[in-house]
Amino acid sequence: MSVNWGFVGSSGWVRSTFAPSVLKAGHRVGGAFGSSTAGSADFAAELGGTAYRSLDELIADPTLDALWIASPTGLHEQHVRDAARTGKALLIEKPLAPDDAGAERIAEGLSGGTAFVAMGF
Repeated sequence: MSVNWGFVGSSGWVRSTFAPSVLKAGHRVGGAFGSSTAGSADFAAELGGTAYRSLDELIADPTLDALWIASPTGLHEQHVRDAARTGKALLIEKPLAPDDAGAERIAEGLSGGTAFVAMGF
Protein backbone atom coordinates (compact mmCIF):
# COMPACT_ATOMS: atom_id res chain seq x y z
CA MET A 1 0.00 0.00 0.00
CA SER A 2 1.29 3.42 -0.93
CA VAL A 3 0.53 6.21 1.54
CA ASN A 4 -0.11 9.76 0.32
CA TRP A 5 1.50 12.12 2.87
CA GLY A 6 0.67 15.73 3.62
CA PHE A 7 3.26 17.75 5.50
CA VAL A 8 2.67 20.53 8.01
CA GLY A 9 5.94 22.35 7.45
CA SER A 10 7.75 22.77 4.15
CA SER A 11 11.38 23.57 4.94
CA GLY A 12 14.30 22.32 7.02
CA TRP A 13 14.09 18.63 7.90
CA VAL A 14 10.78 18.23 6.07
CA ARG A 15 12.30 19.25 2.78
CA SER A 16 15.78 17.75 3.19
CA THR A 17 14.93 14.47 4.92
CA PHE A 18 11.31 13.61 5.74
CA ALA A 19 9.69 14.05 2.31
CA PRO A 20 12.59 12.42 0.43
CA SER A 21 12.39 9.42 2.82
CA VAL A 22 8.68 9.05 2.00
CA LEU A 23 9.48 8.95 -1.71
CA LYS A 24 12.38 6.54 -1.21
CA ALA A 25 10.05 4.17 0.66
CA GLY A 26 7.71 4.10 -2.34
CA HIS A 27 5.05 6.38 -0.92
CA ARG A 28 3.76 9.69 -2.29
CA VAL A 29 4.16 13.31 -1.28
CA GLY A 30 0.73 14.89 -1.50
CA GLY A 31 2.02 18.35 -0.66
CA ALA A 32 2.75 20.71 2.18
CA PHE A 33 1.55 23.73 4.09
CA GLY A 34 4.38 25.89 5.39
CA SER A 35 4.79 29.24 7.06
CA SER A 36 4.94 31.00 3.69
CA THR A 37 3.15 30.40 0.42
CA ALA A 38 6.46 30.78 -1.40
CA GLY A 39 8.05 28.05 0.72
CA SER A 40 5.10 25.73 0.13
CA ALA A 41 5.31 26.40 -3.62
CA ASP A 42 9.06 25.68 -3.65
CA PHE A 43 8.46 22.44 -1.76
CA ALA A 44 5.80 21.33 -4.24
CA ALA A 45 7.99 22.23 -7.23
CA GLU A 46 10.88 20.19 -5.83
CA LEU A 47 9.11 17.21 -4.25
CA GLY A 48 5.67 17.13 -5.84
CA GLY A 49 2.17 17.53 -4.60
CA THR A 50 0.13 20.57 -3.75
CA ALA A 51 1.27 23.83 -2.21
CA TYR A 52 -1.51 24.31 0.33
CA ARG A 53 -2.40 27.86 1.34
CA SER A 54 -3.69 26.94 4.79
CA LEU A 55 -3.69 24.15 7.33
CA ASP A 56 -7.43 23.79 6.83
CA GLU A 57 -6.95 23.26 3.09
CA LEU A 58 -4.30 20.57 3.71
CA ILE A 59 -6.21 18.62 6.34
CA ALA A 60 -9.44 18.75 4.32
CA ASP A 61 -7.82 17.16 1.24
CA PRO A 62 -9.49 13.74 0.88
CA THR A 63 -6.58 12.40 -1.20
CA LEU A 64 -4.19 12.53 1.78
CA ASP A 65 -3.91 9.39 3.89
CA ALA A 66 -1.55 10.65 6.58
CA LEU A 67 -0.25 13.94 7.96
CA TRP A 68 3.30 14.54 9.17
CA ILE A 69 3.26 17.36 11.73
CA ALA A 70 6.71 18.95 11.50
CA SER A 71 5.85 22.54 12.27
CA PRO A 72 7.61 24.52 15.01
CA THR A 73 7.04 22.84 18.37
CA GLY A 74 5.05 25.76 19.73
CA LEU A 75 2.42 25.19 17.02
CA HIS A 76 2.06 21.42 17.53
CA GLU A 77 -0.84 21.67 19.95
CA GLN A 78 -3.01 23.63 17.52
CA HIS A 79 -1.91 21.65 14.46
CA VAL A 80 -2.41 18.25 16.10
CA ARG A 81 -5.82 19.27 17.49
CA ASP A 82 -7.02 20.39 14.06
CA ALA A 83 -5.49 17.45 12.18
CA ALA A 84 -6.80 14.81 14.61
CA ARG A 85 -10.38 15.77 13.74
CA THR A 86 -9.86 14.32 10.25
CA GLY A 87 -9.24 10.76 11.43
CA LYS A 88 -6.15 10.61 9.20
CA ALA A 89 -3.01 8.94 10.52
CA LEU A 90 -0.68 11.42 12.22
CA LEU A 91 3.08 11.41 12.66
CA ILE A 92 4.12 14.14 15.09
CA GLU A 93 7.74 15.23 15.20
CA LYS A 94 9.57 15.57 18.48
CA PRO A 95 9.38 17.27 20.79
CA LEU A 96 5.66 16.85 21.19
CA ALA A 97 5.21 20.21 22.93
CA PRO A 98 7.33 22.94 24.48
CA ASP A 99 6.34 21.85 28.01
CA ASP A 100 4.67 19.06 29.98
CA ALA A 101 1.34 20.88 30.16
CA GLY A 102 1.16 21.21 26.37
CA ALA A 103 2.07 17.53 25.91
CA GLU A 104 -0.66 16.52 28.36
CA ARG A 105 -3.24 18.64 26.51
CA ILE A 106 -2.22 17.01 23.21
CA ALA A 107 -2.48 13.52 24.73
CA GLU A 108 -5.88 14.30 26.25
CA GLY A 109 -7.11 15.67 22.92
CA LEU A 110 -6.03 12.51 21.14
CA SER A 111 -7.47 10.05 23.66
CA GLY A 112 -10.55 8.29 22.43
CA GLY A 113 -9.97 9.37 18.84
CA THR A 114 -9.96 7.16 15.79
CA ALA A 115 -6.71 8.38 14.23
CA PHE A 116 -3.53 6.30 14.30
CA VAL A 117 -0.92 8.52 15.97
CA ALA A 118 2.85 8.08 16.18
CA MET A 119 5.75 10.24 17.23
CA GLY A 120 8.93 10.71 15.23
CA PHE A 121 12.15 9.82 16.97
